[in-house]
Amino acid sequence: KTLSQEHIARLEAIGMEWEGHNNRQWQENYAAAERYYRRYKDLDVPYSYISPEGIRLGHWIVRQRMIYKGNCIDAGGRCKTLSPERKALLDAIGMDWREEDSWQKHFDELVAYRRKHGSLTIPASYKTKDGCWLNRWFYSQRKKLEQTPEKLTLDQRRQLQRLLYNRSDDKKVRQLHAG
Repeated sequence: KTLSQEHIARLEAIGMEWEGHNNRQWQENYAAAERYYRRYKDLDVPYSYISPEGIRLGHWIVRQRMIYKGNCIDAGGRCKTLSPERKALLDAIGMDWREEDSWQKHFDELVAYRRKHGSLTIPASYKTKDGCWLNRWFYSQRKKLEQTPEKLTLDQRRQLQRLLYNRSDDKKVRQLHAG
């Protein structure tokens, strides 16, 4: 059944929104992204960034990229899609749809950590700016190198080996790989 214009007007007067919750939430997140873009002139939002309104904007930006690339499944097991209208809105505020090489980024963070702290003994509670638990990431890369090296590229294996085996001041890490 349909509502009369009078009923529609009365409902709208008390704040009725006709769009669904998901659309309203997307619009709020987009508005936060737009404000971020106006302030910083890009959408290179750190993953852990939370807007002044409490929106996990860095997480939302990553999620939009995943949805656009078809890498995001909803609760019903269906692949979410990004409408052309939403993509155009994000394009208009400078969305970069490319994902940087996260492996190299984390490896570089690992090298920077060692340079700063003089060791690769990373506390379990240590997180990078984008929310990566560096200790866990490093552990998983060492495990791949030892058990399933084919899961790493040749360049990744070489970088890890140089980091792990050509160090004289980090004996603890070398001992992990010695036997």
